[in-house]
Amino acid sequence: IIENENDINAHLFYAKTLYHLKMLKEAKKSFLSLQSMPLSSIQKQEIKHYLISIEKHTKRNFWNLSLSLGAGHTDNINLVTDKKTTQYGSMTLQNDTEKKSSTFAYSSLSISHRHHTSMFDYVTTLSNYNELFHTEKGNDVHYLSLSTGIEKQYQDWLFSLPIGANITYLDGKKVGHNFVTNPGLSYQATKELKTIFNLHYVDNTSTYFREKDYRQLGANTAAQWRESNYILSAQMGIEDLGLKKSFRYDMDRNTLYGSLFARYAFSAHNFLATSLAYAEENYSYMDPIMGYKRQDKRLDTSLYLGRYLTKSSLLKLGISQTDNDSNVNAYRYKKQDLKLQYQYTLRR
Repeated sequence: IIENENDINAHLFYAKTLYHLKMLKEAKKSFLSLQSMPLSSIQKQEIKHYLISIEKHTKRNFWNLSLSLGAGHTDNINLVTDKKTTQYGSMTLQNDTEKKSSTFAYSSLSISHRHHTSMFDYVTTLSNYNELFHTEKGNDVHYLSLSTGIEKQYQDWLFSLPIGANITYLDGKKVGHNFVTNPGLSYQATKELKTIFNLHYVDNTSTYFREKDYRQLGANTAAQWRESNYILSAQMGIEDLGLKKSFRYDMDRNTLYGSLFARYAFSAHNFLATSLAYAEENYSYMDPIMGYKRQDKRLDTSLYLGRYLTKSSLLKLGISQTDNDSNVNAYRYKKQDLKLQYQYTLRR
């Protein structure tokens, strides 16, 4: 370079040397100075590749925004049973079997920030979900959540420890808030296979009925297989819910659950996805009049079709069904939901 300051190859290999010595700030300055020289198309592409790599390794702050807008319909908004009676000891009780459907609009907004350091990544997420304009009154829901925590990548392992809180409103009135944490550990076994283990803890406070305050503790494990045009995943877990100040035959329970998910991209812009989830809820206390404990078995199935309108925008149409079987007739129900959703995602 001293002998011939216009030697492009000398400048290029000097910049590459700085890059491989991890002197990224100096390497970036050298690559940028090369852009004022008469470069070949191959040299331009090579410099672009190095600059992108330097940006990736030196960037500290990442932003992700996701906005969803949609409309939905549910045919059993209050989870009404289709069984006419429930036997309660020596009494035969009449059930409400009048199912009410509702059509609604909904929106969700999620903003996430990641700050990268040499030790940890600090991740903060603010999210909001709203169901509005229900035709069946008394069901407009608003949900606000904020979480922050750390992530640590070590070779193929990733550890995360988020801590958060959320608030729920029903028809504009606050009905409860939660403290939540769900530490997780994942392992990238191969390029395609990832395994995940999570714990979660919820401390709930109800603002309209304090005897419904509860704590929930659970754990789950999952595996995901990802190829170029399809994703397969399976999950299983357990959780326990207990009221803090009292007990209820219809709330205190432990749950076993499992789920399967598959997604197949049948073209560059279109995909089909389906899921199947099963949960068995065993309630903790025996009702003294019924003489037995409540047990529920719930099956959820869903199918949806998606199309990427652009790289950042997605349109989805989905249908789902819930079948809840219970040894107490009043809690047996079926429910179908239909949703149309537009989603826009921006990453910086």
